[in-house]
Order: sequence, then structure tokens, then C-alpha cells
Amino acid sequence: MSRRLRLPLYILIGLVVLLLCLHLAAPLLIRQYLNDKLADMGDYRGQVTDVDLAWWRGAYRVEGLEIVKVNGKVPVPFLKAPGIDIAVSWRSLWQEHAIVGHIVFERPELNFVDGGARKEQSQTGEGTDWQDQVDKLISITLDEVRVVDGRVTFRNFNSKPQVNLAATDVNASLYNLTNAADARGERIARFEGKAAVLGSAPLEASARFDPFKDFTDFDFRLRVTDI
Repeated sequence: MSRRLRLPLYILIGLVVLLLCLHLAAPLLIRQYLNDKLADMGDYRGQVTDVDLAWWRGAYRVEGLEIVKVNGKVPVPFLKAPGIDIAVSWRSLWQEHAIVGHIVFERPELNFVDGGARKEQSQTGEGTDWQDQVDKLISITLDEVRVVDGRVTFRNFNSKPQVNLAATDVNASLYNLTNAADARGERIARFEGKAAVLGSAPLEASARFDPFKDFTDFDFRLRVTDI
């Protein structure tokens, strides 16, 4: 092989090796970064078990997310999500020059616990600024957050009999979680969701609100049938 062809070949091989090393190292670095941020969340802490990258669609997948309460003996995690897909919208990037993403939670489980007089055994999500935590973990505008086949429970392990209420088959979407106002100066997010409660009774819910206010002005609708 001539010297003129050998140099470009060496450069190409070097680039391939560099990209391979980056592909192998990036998931480990992202997992470490996420776990460092999740380790300090006020009254809660979390961790993830694995991260996979999908360069071709600008996405990464987080597996095994679990968030638990630090103090108190609560026997169930606050949030458990086996799979989370986080992707950037190429259309928004090219057409609007904006980094906009969407998140899909696969089979998540959210557990609220009433500890009665034992406040340390209650689990309501208080004690952590969740908006601040999301900003630390995902520094992009979220156009949609979707829940697929989720579950929400309300439990009391101290009462007799114990309370265990659940909403199953939760499929819901949050749209337009942005900090930018529209042409009328409004920031309106929208929620739509369906679930099954009390065994199989269908539940439908919808809401409109400003995601950056304290929910002093919002519209919420809830409908349950066939109870």
C-alpha cells in the first residue's frame, strides 16, 4: 500500500477506535452522573442500574430507576421505573433550532403511603424539590412526558385492615412542559390520562396548568364510570 493511501487509512481506523471507545464509555459515565445526582435529593435518594445509548435517534435509555425515602421505614419505593426512554426531537432541532425532548416511562410504579401519626412512615413526595431535580438531570425542554402501563398506589401499612388502593393500566401524557411563553405570554401545559380503579372501573382525567406556578390557577377534570 502506498504511503499516500496509508495515512488516510490510519486516520479512519483511529476515528473508528475513538468512536468505539466513546460508545463503550459514555453509558458508564452517564450512569455515574445520574447516580451522583440522584444520591442527594433531600428526603429521597435514587439510583439507576443501567444506561444504553441510541446515537442514531439522539436518545438514551435508563433502566432500573428506583427512588426511595431516606428516613423512616417505608417498605415500598416512592418511584420504580424499569425502563425510561429519553429522546431529542430532530424535527425541532433542525426546523426550530431548539433542543426539545420527550420521555417515555415504561411500566412505572408510584407509591404513596399514609403513615398516620407516624409521619416518618408517610411517603407523599414532600421534602424534595422535584422540579429542581428534573432540571439537574435533564437540561432540555420537555415537549412530552408519557407513561405507559403504569401503576399508582395509596397504602397504609399501619391500619387494620391495611389499605391498598391502586390505579392500574395508567396510560397518560403531559404536553408542553416548557419554560417559554407563547405569543400570548402564556405557558399552558396539558395532561391527558386513563387508568383502571377499584379493579376495572375506567378512569379518565385531563388538566391544563402552568407548570412553573404553584397550581393556583388550573383546570382539572376527572371521570370514573362503571363503579
